[in-house]
Amino acid sequence: MNVRIEAASEQHLWFFAREFSPADEAEAESNGWKSAFEAYATLHEQSLESWAGCVDGRVACLLGVRHHPEGGGALWFHSVPLFVEQGRRLLRPARELFSGLMSRWAPLHCHVSPENAALVRLAQWVGFELGPAMPTGHRALPFHHAVLRRH
Repeated sequence: MNVRIEAASEQHLWFFAREFSPADEAEAESNGWKSAFEAYATLHEQSLESWAGCVDGRVACLLGVRHHPEGGGALWFHSVPLFVEQGRRLLRPARELFSGLMSRWAPLHCHVSPENAALVRLAQWVGFELGPAMPTGHRALPFHHAVLRRH
């Protein structure tokens, strides 16, 4: 099995878009985007750095870093069902990626949905401190504010 995290490209976005669910599209539209593809293409363009987690040539997740208003980096992440199925295989390269990120963007901030158990576990495994789930964003959905500080 070929597993890697590599710099994201527009081609990764197109492959990723094939896996979008109706819920992904509905969430993007509820936040003012025309489509989930437009949302992630914009995030990719606005990111200082962005990556694709790939398993056997299929894109399982996209993530990137933008400036955080309080300093450090604001991390965004989105996965498709392949991540839930094969995400464990991405753990080692993810830890290496986050180690490098911390040298450039500490602290890292993000929001994690309590409904996404796989992402909650990944965030904890990498070392994020998760706060209580609080209403966040346009639709006031519950999210944990998570922070990864230098160790």
